[in-house]
Amino acid sequence: MGVIGCILGFLIVIYLCYKDWSVYLATFVGTCVVIACNTLPFIDSLVGNYVSGMFTAVKSFFFMILFGCLQSKIYTESGAAYTIADTVMNLLLKENMSSTGKNLVAMAVILVIGTILNLGGIIAGVVIVLMYPIALVIFERCDIPKKFILGILGAGSFTFTLTMPGSPQVTNVAAMTVLGTGARTRGRGGRDRRDPRHHEPAHQPCPQTRRAL
Repeated sequence: MGVIGCILGFLIVIYLCYKDWSVYLATFVGTCVVIACNTLPFIDSLVGNYVSGMFTAVKSFFFMILFGCLQSKIYTESGAAYTIADTVMNLLLKENMSSTGKNLVAMAVILVIGTILNLGGIIAGVVIVLMYPIALVIFERCDIPKKFILGILGAGSFTFTLTMPGSPQVTNVAAMTVLGTGARTRGRGGRDRRDPRHHEPAHQPCPQTRRAL
C-alpha cells in the first residue's frame, strides 16, 4: 500500500488543484491520504515530515517566487507585457497569414523566450510567473484559448531545459553534484573506449586449439 498510497495522494493533490482548491489545503489532504494508506502515526508524520518539508521548500524558494510575482504584476499593471508582446508579434506576423500560422508563431515565440530565460539561470517556476502576462496578451491577439497557456509555458520550462547539457537548472546541478560530472556532460549509451578499465582482454585460444594448430 505504500506506493499506491503515494500515487493516490499525488492524484488527489492534482485533482483538488484543478478544482481551484488552495495548494496548501490540497497538499494537506494528499498528505493525510498517504499517512492513512501507510498506517503512519498521524500527528508525528504531520509535524515531522509534512511541516518540515513545507518549511524547507518555502525557505528555499519564497523570495525568488515573491520577486517573480512582483515583476509579473509590474509587467501587467504598467503595460510592459502588452508592449513586449505587441512589438514581437508585429515583427513576426504578416497581414495575409492564416490563423494556423499565427498560432504556430505565437507558440514558437513563447517557447523560445521561455527557453532563453531558463538557460539564463532563472528558475523554471519563476519563468512561468514572469511569462504568463506576456503569453496572455499573445494568446488573446491570436485568438488561442487561455487554457493552453500553461501547457506551452511548461513545454519551454519543464522539459528539455531542465536536463540538457549546460542547463543551470536545479535538476541538472543536482545530477552534477551527485555524479561528479560537468555542466556540459550528456548521456551516452555504451562504454567509453578510452577507459582502460572497460577494455576486454584479447581472446586467447584454448590449449586444445593451440595443439591443433
